[in-house]
Amino acid sequence: MRPAAREILARSKGVPGPSAEEFLDQLSDPRQHQDRDFRYAVHCVSPFWREKLLAAQHRAGTYRADQDIDLVSAPKRLSQKEILFASIIDPQHLATWSRTFYILKFPFDAIVATHSQDSCTSHAEALKLLELGCKPTMTPRELLSFTSPDVHNEVILKGEGTVIAGVGVIAVETPSGLQRPVDAEAMKSVAQKLNVPFLELTTRSDRKDTPCSLIRNQDGEVRGVEFDHDGAHYHLNFGDPEPYLFRAFRNLDRESLGAAEYARVRPVIDQALSGDEGRTLLELLDKHFGVSRPAPEPG
Repeated sequence: MRPAAREILARSKGVPGPSAEEFLDQLSDPRQHQDRDFRYAVHCVSPFWREKLLAAQHRAGTYRADQDIDLVSAPKRLSQKEILFASIIDPQHLATWSRTFYILKFPFDAIVATHSQDSCTSHAEALKLLELGCKPTMTPRELLSFTSPDVHNEVILKGEGTVIAGVGVIAVETPSGLQRPVDAEAMKSVAQKLNVPFLELTTRSDRKDTPCSLIRNQDGEVRGVEFDHDGAHYHLNFGDPEPYLFRAFRNLDRESLGAAEYARVRPVIDQALSGDEGRTLLELLDKHFGVSRPAPEPG
């Protein structure tokens, strides 16, 4: 049973949930931030991802012009969002779908539902939960106790009455140093405009390097490669069938790879790919990213 369905079932059976005081008192004030003791409700935003999310909505037929609000350039319009999808984080649970986010402050009545994992609740399902009068069955501390450190939980909120209390980013310590989100400076600027705290949280990646493995389609053709390197998982895949839908990301921040990042990890891929199939894939990757193949060293 999906988490959203369990929430409906629990509510229909009269399972008591937390009071407003019990829930809201367990959330921290970013103006009094403590690195080792905090609990925030956060809504992820990313200038980098906005166009991709809009394109996905158009493809799925779920795009609505009245909800097309750029919360990076117009953060004060947050309360105009019909539904907001958020997560509760603390020092042991920093998994989110993006490493840039707003810290939210909201009345208890704005909470629609809480799920201990990302239940992929659609906008329509969230409105149904709102219509049914569903409320949280767990406090933030209880929600985190059921949330794996490797996944993010889901808190569905009404936009009405919700405001931005802070802006945050998550930097990741890797073997090569601290990796900040590409949108970190843009988010810091938003915090300054809103006159709210800007927090840079830090976590560590213990992921070990692994060899490249080839991604093949149903016909056995090589279409991509994935590997672990410098604390992150990399996935580059041209997909199948035509037209090729290229996907490339690193899981440190769910951000699509750009040319600079590809150039940084290209030697890892180059070293692993061999044979005609491998060299053909490398040529496709170089062409996609506009990266010239390094000239061979003089013999």
